[in-house]
Formats: sequence, structure tokens, C-alpha cells
Amino acid sequence: MTTLEKALFSDSRASATVHEELDQIFGALADFKERNPQTFNFLCANSGDLTLGDAIQALAQTFLCIRIRVTEMELNPVYEPRLLNPSKVYQIDAALYQYLRQSGTSANPRYVFGHLPTPGHKKKSDIVLNRTKLAIRCQEVVGMTCNKSVTEENSEQLQLF
Repeated sequence: MTTLEKALFSDSRASATVHEELDQIFGALADFKERNPQTFNFLCANSGDLTLGDAIQALAQTFLCIRIRVTEMELNPVYEPRLLNPSKVYQIDAALYQYLRQSGTSANPRYVFGHLPTPGHKKKSDIVLNRTKLAIRCQEVVGMTCNKSVTEENSEQLQLF
């Protein structure tokens, strides 16, 4: 896992959504420069330790890096629920999840996913998808794996008591 992938994982973000946000920030800075050229030049030259120019340069480099990562990060749509695996990481609505179990009936199965919390973030509630929603919203993040399932971790904690 690259440093960028680790940062995105710990922020619980998908590179595509970060890419969109950076694109908006970069566009806003370009508009500000166009509308306020003298103020922009002053801020770039006289802002102490970190200048606006430094921020723009860092944004441009990060933007390029994320653009490259978006094309490199492989996401596979999940069309076949039988291939769901608790050791794999799945992206659902730009957040990372782990497959926990199947619930419901055989006629109407539901697939339960546990959010993978990251440092500094609260754990989101589990998400339950039917077969149709699974095919639309769920993608496997190729190359990312979970060390331990959430259910195993919970059962170990209960065994301690």
C-alpha cells in the first residue's frame, strides 16, 4: 500500500472524492488569482512561513499525484455476492467497509458490511445491502485486505469477560 493509499484509508476517503475537492480548491485559487492579481501576488510573497504560492504548488503536486492514483487504484464492481470475502475491503459510498455476513432469507438475501474506522474517526453503523444495491454501490478495492473481521474481534473481547 502506497503512502497516499494509507493517507486516504486513514482519512476514510476515496481518491475520487478527494480528487474532486482538490479540483474545486484549485479552481477557486485560479479564480482568486484572476480577480485579485495584486492581492494574490502580495499573499504569495509576504505570508510568513507558508505562502499562498507554496500552498498552490503543494495543491498542484497533490492534485497530479491523486489524478495518477485514481487511474491506478483498481475497483472491481461486485456483481456476484458469492465472491464476497471478509478479508477483502469494499468501497461503498466513498467509505471503506468489510463484509461481515449474509442475513435475510434465501429469496431476499441481505449483505451486511461493517465500516472500517480509521484513527480520529467514529465508527459508522453497519450497512445492509440487497442484491441490487450491492451491484450498484459496492466495489472491491483490489489489493487492500483486512487483518481480522470485526465479528472475530468482538467475540475475542467477549471471551475476555
